[in-house]
Amino acid sequence: MRLGPMSILVAADPDHIEHINVSRADNYWKGALFNTLVPVFGRGLLLAEGDAWRQQRREMNPAFGMQCFRDAAAELTGLVEESISNWRDGEVIDVDRAMRRMTMRLICCTGRSMRWRRRSSTPSGDTRWMS
Repeated sequence: MRLGPMSILVAADPDHIEHINVSRADNYWKGALFNTLVPVFGRGLLLAEGDAWRQQRREMNPAFGMQCFRDAAAELTGLVEESISNWRDGEVIDVDRAMRRMTMRLICCTGRSMRWRRRSSTPSGDTRWMS
């Protein structure tokens, strides 16, 4: 895909994403476009590469485990049901607006319900905060 003067590879197939991000991650780099985002987002999981990415991914892995999703499922399902309970048959709904609103509620709910605890310092001396 072209984005101005740059060519960008976009992967949508789960097997391709796994290949690029996990199996053969050392064969790929995020590129100049991502590097322009570093001042805004830092070198977190989204923008980190190589060993830094692997370390952050290991630290974040428990947050994406099946138990975390099971723990949150009932609350998130309740939010979705509450959001759609006001919809009426035959009513015209701005789906884009409704989905944005529901997504923000889900994000806020998930963020609010996380239990934060301080983790030990990293080898570089930085303190990490994880749920």
